[in-house]
Amino acid sequence: DKWAAFGAVTVVVAGGEVDYENGSATTKILSDLIIGSATIPSPPAPFPGIPAFDTLVSHRIEGQAYSIGYTIGGAYAFNDMFSVSLGVRFVDASREFKGYASLDGNAGPTTYDVDYEETGNGWGGIIGVNVAPTEELNIGLRYETKTSIDLETKVTTNTLPGALNPLITDGAKRNRDLPALLGLGVSYKFTPKIRVEADLTYYFNDDAGWEDNPVTSADETQKDDGYDIGIAFEYTFSPKWLASVGYMWTDVGIEPDNMSIETPELDASTIAGGVAFKATPNWDFNLGILKTFYGDATTSTGIFYEKDIVIIALGIQYRFFF
Repeated sequence: DKWAAFGAVTVVVAGGEVDYENGSATTKILSDLIIGSATIPSPPAPFPGIPAFDTLVSHRIEGQAYSIGYTIGGAYAFNDMFSVSLGVRFVDASREFKGYASLDGNAGPTTYDVDYEETGNGWGGIIGVNVAPTEELNIGLRYETKTSIDLETKVTTNTLPGALNPLITDGAKRNRDLPALLGLGVSYKFTPKIRVEADLTYYFNDDAGWEDNPVTSADETQKDDGYDIGIAFEYTFSPKWLASVGYMWTDVGIEPDNMSIETPELDASTIAGGVAFKATPNWDFNLGILKTFYGDATTSTGIFYEKDIVIIALGIQYRFFF
């Protein structure tokens, strides 16, 4: 009656997958550096060589980033009003990148390839407190500790020439912590049919160690704390049907010049809605949809960022015991 155990496998950080078939600012910058520096020796010495390339024929970059969290923990209820929980989470992080640039000029057609992966892992803790002063009011508070993660590079292919080659080094390590966060949620049931929720999640980005990725022009060490703040309304039509709608504002705390070029972290407004259907006492079905409206951003060098995302979610729940 007072103890509970829980476990979960979740995506705690996701950059998703991107595929820039016509290249990105990263591959364009690297290509320009090669064109500006690569030469063909032109005897007799010490006369300078002639430019090796003058044309970027094609370029492409693909990438994906995921951090999977494996959590176990327990909860204890002191009474009907107060309960606490404690959990431990192992985070497995992975970032993969693959790209090429095909150049042409005095050296003839030449393609430079890059294919590498960064992996790392770390442990963190989760502390929760729940307070239910009345049947209508519920307050939840949780704190997630910082998870220290060192990403190690494994290079499959790196044919970048000259001084650019050491930008991607097999076995290189850099820090990319998962920041601590504080979450607060309040739920209030105004009537048996109407419930309102409000929440705030604050991310302590400034205290997390993020070493720069030398391949990109952004400075990943420069960031401020960020937060999400939202509100949702739920309406129960009948014992079998209920629906909800919500809004969330996200402030990432990162300036455009320091955002990831391929997956920029933009401030955003999100609107979501969902319905739930209880087919039987054991079976529940859920459908949710959200649309995120990202704010545009432009870097000091003229790189323009914009994103457009719609997410649809389906859920099936079965209860074995009552």
